[in-house]
Amino acid sequence: SAHLLHMPIDSDIWEMMLHSRSLVLVDDEVSTGKTFGNLYRALVDAGLSRIERVVTCVLTDWSGGAVHDGIEASVHRVSLLQGAYRFHEDINAPLPDMPEVGIVAEGGWPLSPAKDWGRLGVRSVEDSLAPKLEVKPDERVIVVGTSEFVWRPFLLAERLERAGADAHFSATSRSPITLGHSIEHALSFADNYGLGIPNFLYNVRPGQFDRVLICTETPPQAVPAALVDTLGAEVIFDEP
Repeated sequence: SAHLLHMPIDSDIWEMMLHSRSLVLVDDEVSTGKTFGNLYRALVDAGLSRIERVVTCVLTDWSGGAVHDGIEASVHRVSLLQGAYRFHEDINAPLPDMPEVGIVAEGGWPLSPAKDWGRLGVRSVEDSLAPKLEVKPDERVIVVGTSEFVWRPFLLAERLERAGADAHFSATSRSPITLGHSIEHALSFADNYGLGIPNFLYNVRPGQFDRVLICTETPPQAVPAALVDTLGAEVIFDEP
């Protein structure tokens, strides 16, 4: 796996990071453990040479302990589920048409370091999205984060829930998932960073919610108009 590392621009946070002795790696799942191993080595090469303990935190762990391989520090695994699987090759199975999503380049839309939510290292994140937004009691609202921009949108969803809305939360993803089981509906559209890669939104149907709030750290015009029109969405920009 290739990794694009974002380093702190705040000197105090930079020094704090370099002196870190514990490292928490978070992902949705771990299978072979190679992604965590590669990321650990990339961070060590970038200057985090004092790491003594690594904690991996995932929803599902299929690694069978393989995540320990390639990590010199002590490793503690945390997951909701652990298990194992085996594949039996079907040589007659058609190959799926997979989009190219393994891109670590910068996009075409500028991002403001002044509104960083964690990419460059932060000690706290303010609930600053749409501070004057009002909702009706029991109004079915879904807040949609875009790609990595999910923490401030999630804080917004929590605030709307406290205000009385029937609030839900989701986010766009670059991960293609086959329809079936829990995945009942999918929308596909261009990413809002100008990378030219397909993005997806799952289980959010047109008309399912009273209001759809798409939150973005890129300018509103970067959000695909087709997605906004399909969902009748409002776009909330995290303005600098």
